Parts: sequence; structure tokens; C-alpha cells
Amino acid sequence: MSSFKDVYLTKRGTQLLARSVTEGLRLEFTKMVTGNGIYSEEERTKASLLERTELKSQKQEFGFSSVAVAESNIIKLKAMVTNIGLTEGYRITEIGIVARLEGKTEEEPILYSIAVAEEADYLPSQETPISYIQEYYTKISNAENIIINLEMGSYALAEDMQSVLKPQFKENEEIENIESGESIFSIFAKIKRAIRGLIEHKTSGDHDSRYLQKSAVINSNTVTEAGYALDARQANPNVSGSLGAQISSLNRTFTTQISELNTNLAKIGTYIKTGGDYVSVPADGSEHLIATIKLNPGTWVVSANINCWVTEGTTIYTRLSDSGGAERHYASGGENNIVTTVILQSDIEFTVTINASHADTNGARTFIANSIKAVRIM
Repeated sequence: MSSFKDVYLTKRGTQLLARSVTEGLRLEFTKMVTGNGIYSEEERTKASLLERTELKSQKQEFGFSSVAVAESNIIKLKAMVTNIGLTEGYRITEIGIVARLEGKTEEEPILYSIAVAEEADYLPSQETPISYIQEYYTKISNAENIIINLEMGSYALAEDMQSVLKPQFKENEEIENIESGESIFSIFAKIKRAIRGLIEHKTSGDHDSRYLQKSAVINSNTVTEAGYALDARQANPNVSGSLGAQISSLNRTFTTQISELNTNLAKIGTYIKTGGDYVSVPADGSEHLIATIKLNPGTWVVSANINCWVTEGTTIYTRLSDSGGAERHYASGGENNIVTTVILQSDIEFTVTINASHADTNGARTFIANSIKAVRIM
């Protein structure tokens, strides 16, 4: 197996590590790459290797089988190196780790770390099948802030599978939700804590005030004691007879009534007036129509104002009546001001008539300035 002494975090790798911290994103190690590039003494220096953005002569790439924490800020990556599909053997003189930030699929992965072999082993072509585990140590900022990409057909090693089949984990201190992307060990720790809490609650004779007992759930709106919860069905307006259905029905009724009230309020203050002309009426004792007004349903104040200039000895009678023949108001005298309030359930027409009489029916005349008006108050 090739011997690699020094491993360097490239400048681009350092920048990616800094972005991981500032942007709050995890590092995603996508693959291990191997090659047979030949490095001069100058190219082997740390300063030169830090500037590299790719291997000099890449030959293969492999997915990672596992990642483990070696020290506080150093991890150990494992990949199975194999010559499957390799048509021509080569000496593995260089190895690199490729990475990117999690979720940044639009960005090309970069060469995060590189190592150049002091003694390079030969990897034959596939005619001589061979495979081995290559371990690679690299720096990170936080062991919880890394993931590995398992989309390259990585091999699961037997030793790594043991930790999955028989995981070792601690119990979480508090009951917490499981988040997407958590490690399986963190998930098991949370599950263990939740199960213990469930068992304690089930077996304990004492009621934990944090939990609601089934007997405290009711389906009635008449309870006056504290400590009870309402059945969730009561909030469903589609359940017949529920509180939600009753509230929904009241809301519909209120909406209709408010709409009608707004319509009526919009009509308050409507003003209609007709007449106002001077007319001449013979004092022959017969009724004469002098004004007409038509009203819509509602509450109206209707008034008829009659001013008369008459021949001496003339008697005046004024009448305000509706189209049904009902007399609303009756007055007599030289000047009449008739006012009446009516509540109408349907359209109705009001008329003002006047009757003038005089002993001399041939020559007596009455001159009238008439006006009939109505104001809607509801």
C-alpha cells in the first residue's frame, strides 16, 4: 500500500471550511480521487500543494464507506479502492478528497485536501482483481458539521456495519423532535429518552400534569369546572349540533341581517319632492288632484304643503291619501300643512287633492302653490 506522510488542506478547502462556519452549512465529502501524477521536489512543498485545485493526473474516484471522528477537529474517511473497470494499471502517487457545502448542488465540488505518496504502490488492471481499504485523515471545524456522499456505489465495510447493526449510543437528556439529516446515533438517543418517558407515564400511579387524561376530555358545552378539555369535534362546523356548527349558523344569520341593515341604512335620508307650481282651481265644490308622489317600501315622513290665495268667502279642504283610497290626513283652512308618517310594506302612491267651494261658483277662483315631499328615515 502506498505511503502518504503529509496531508494538506488546500486553500480552496480552507475557504470552503470557513464558508461552512459562516453560512451554517455542513461540509459534504463527495468522493476520494486517486492518480499517478509525478511531483518534483518544488511541487511537493507545502506552499505548492496548498495551491492545487486538482490532482496532476487523476485516474479513479471512489465513494466513501464511512466517516469517524479521530480527534476533536480531525476525521477519518474510509473508501474501498478497487481496480474494477481499470484497463491499465498505475502507481498511486496522489490522493485527494473532494467536497462541497451541503445543498449547494449548483456549485462544483472542489479539491478539499491532498496527499502525495512517499512510496507509491502499483494498482494492477482488472485482470488481477484487487481491493483494499484506504483511510484518509483530514481537518474539519466541528465533527457534527460533516456528512459523506453515499451516491457513488460505496461499499459498506464489515467493521462499519457492526456499529450500525449493534449501535452504541447514550440516552438524550430531554424529549426532543427528530430532525431530518440527524445521525442514526442521535436519533436512537432521542427515541430511547422518549420511550423511557412513555413507560414511566404508563406505569406511574401519579398523574403527570403535563399530560391530559382521556377522562378529562368531554363532548359537552355545559361544564363549569376547571381542568377539562373540549372534544375536538365541537370545533368542527360540519358536525351537526356541534358548537362549531351553531357558531357557523349564527354567523350566517348575522351576515344576512347586517347586509340588510346596511342596505336600509344606505337608503336613509332619501328625499323626494314634487309640485311647487301655481295652479288655478275653480271653486266649484269638486275635488282636484294637485300633486302625486310614489314611494318604495320603508318608513317615510310624508308632508303636503298647500298655500292658497282665494277669493273672499271660499272654503278650502285638503286631503292626503294613498292609492288604496285610505285617507292619511285631512285639513281645512286657507293655508294647510299636512304631515304624516307611514310605514310601507310595498310600493305605494300618495296624492294630494283639494276642494274649494264658494257661493259664486261662476266667478270664484283659488290659486294654489302646492308641494308634496317625503323623507325616508328607515
